[in-house]
Amino acid sequence: MSNISERSSNVDRIADHLVRKFQAPNSRNFFCKCAWNLSEDDIWTAYEQAHGPKVKMPLKYFITLCQLKMGR
Repeated sequence: MSNISERSSNVDRIADHLVRKFQAPNSRNFFCKCAWNLSEDDIWTAYEQAHGPKVKMPLKYFITLCQLKMGR
C-alpha cells in the first residue's frame, strides 16, 4: 500500500470513528479535514476535552478546538 493510500485510509478510519462517537454524519468532511491536518493525539485530546463535565455542546466545542489547532 502506498504512503498516500495508507494515510487516506487512516483519515477515513478516524473520520468514521468520530462520526460514530458524535453521531454526526454531516460533520464527516470536517472530521476528514481534522484527520489530514492534525495529529491523532491532538484529535483525541480535543475529543476528551469536548466531553468534559462542563461542556454543554461537545460537537461545537470539538470543532472550535480543532479549528484553533489548525490555525483558523
